[in-house]
Amino acid sequence: MKKRAIFLIVAAALALSLGGAALASSGAQGESLISQSYLEGTFLQSLRQKIEGWAEALLSPVYQQAQEKLDSLAQGYLSGLGAGGVPIPSGWNGSDQFVPQSAQAGDSVTLSEGSGIFWASGDAVCSGVLVDVTQGTELSSGGALQANHRYLAVEQVTITVSSQSASWSVEGIWTDEGEDPVAQLPFEDVAQGSWYYDAVRYVYENKLYLGTSDTTFSPSEPMARKMITTVLYRLDGSPAVAYEPLFSDIPDNMWYTDGTVWAGQNGIVSGIGNQLFAPDDPVVRQQIAVILYNYAGFVGADISARGDLSSFGDQGEIASWAQEAVSWAVSVGILRGASGNVFPTQQATRAEVAAMLQRFADWLG
Repeated sequence: MKKRAIFLIVAAALALSLGGAALASSGAQGESLISQSYLEGTFLQSLRQKIEGWAEALLSPVYQQAQEKLDSLAQGYLSGLGAGGVPIPSGWNGSDQFVPQSAQAGDSVTLSEGSGIFWASGDAVCSGVLVDVTQGTELSSGGALQANHRYLAVEQVTITVSSQSASWSVEGIWTDEGEDPVAQLPFEDVAQGSWYYDAVRYVYENKLYLGTSDTTFSPSEPMARKMITTVLYRLDGSPAVAYEPLFSDIPDNMWYTDGTVWAGQNGIVSGIGNQLFAPDDPVVRQQIAVILYNYAGFVGADISARGDLSSFGDQGEIASWAQEAVSWAVSVGILRGASGNVFPTQQATRAEVAAMLQRFADWLG
């Protein structure tokens, strides 16, 4: 039973009985020694506060023991995750520690029975029953979560964000897609929680590019130039292409032919000179900025934004032909630096390209 409700019930019962007795005694005399308004107001309020304090002192040890027992059971449940104890369903996430998350309006997270969540900020409602461990109460289905409160799921519960944004930390077994768990990526070398996990999921689920095998993605391998043209070609819907020998090293009937010829025909790539494209060469970061910049212009997007490159220590390494594109890519958040550098001539890995493509797609809307 709710701790607060118990206090109020006990307090109300005692206060009413004592207050009623006092009123009866007063009414039995010819003249009231204490006014009825005082009894019903100041006296009952003071009495109620004292009784709530007595109830608090009486019930707090019981509540504390119950909370400690609940925490012990939760820790026992969490310690068995994925270790032959509590199995983690395919496509769900599992952790014995709190994992920070954030979302926007309409997003949801589903907790399995026994899982916990610390609600940090934002508004949300639950579908299912939660125990508010912070307050010692039960939050029934349809109830609103409170900031800085910790909850445990007594059944499978879906929590849906109703404010513009929200943040929380979750432990146990959960999925971020409501009632239907997300299929797990097949790649053994793409760990959940890695900075590129969502980007790899984006390119994989949208069939922009797959893995290097059925079970590997090779996130640290460099991306070839022929692959980036093919990816953008797929992003554009793989339109029909009539072959022409724009580049002497791009023959007909190769898996990358249509994408590279299409990109050349539409001014998205121009090769490296002498009618060469160098399809097997790794693409570098400033080249990706140029290619995405050209594609954005090709589809009619506004590419007028420019960012300040002076804050990057390696600004001088940016080629003159890439200055505008890199400035644009930095301004819209597609190309990000690290440690004060933008690394324009560094080979881009498959994971980095996935992240840039996801940011680019988000920017395009």
